[in-house]
Amino acid sequence: MREQPLVCGQATRDVLLEDEALRAEIAGGSRDVGEDDSLLLDACESGDPDEPDASLSFAWTCSYVLAENRSADLDVLVALCDFPGFSQGCQWSVPKGSLRSRYFYTFSIYVTKADGETASASVGVSVKAGALPTVSISPLAQPKQNPTDR
Repeated sequence: MREQPLVCGQATRDVLLEDEALRAEIAGGSRDVGEDDSLLLDACESGDPDEPDASLSFAWTCSYVLAENRSADLDVLVALCDFPGFSQGCQWSVPKGSLRSRYFYTFSIYVTKADGETASASVGVSVKAGALPTVSISPLAQPKQNPTDR
């Protein structure tokens, strides 16, 4: 091309953007709670990465089984929850005293967009006797020196 200054080059590329799937997620994941504790399930971070302002609808379900019967090689009866839960769209609040100790609960969220696209997520909750201690971890006020740095 140095010898022919009037010759130009051209390239064409087709770029296809793939649609990301609708995401359903329940904050905090699976956990243990005490039978004397309340439980708040939060799926408000669910959404469509391609359409962050899309209108979503949420439907919650719950089932439970006696914890010691929860095994891959046992065919056990799973019951639907009948306690008073208060669903406010993307959140579900379970009042303290509603969950029974020694049971394993599965909470599921079904998220649906107006165009019919759906996604779901589930968490497991093991219930222990009494109330579990609250633990909080605060950040250090001052950064600590790394002893391996020189």
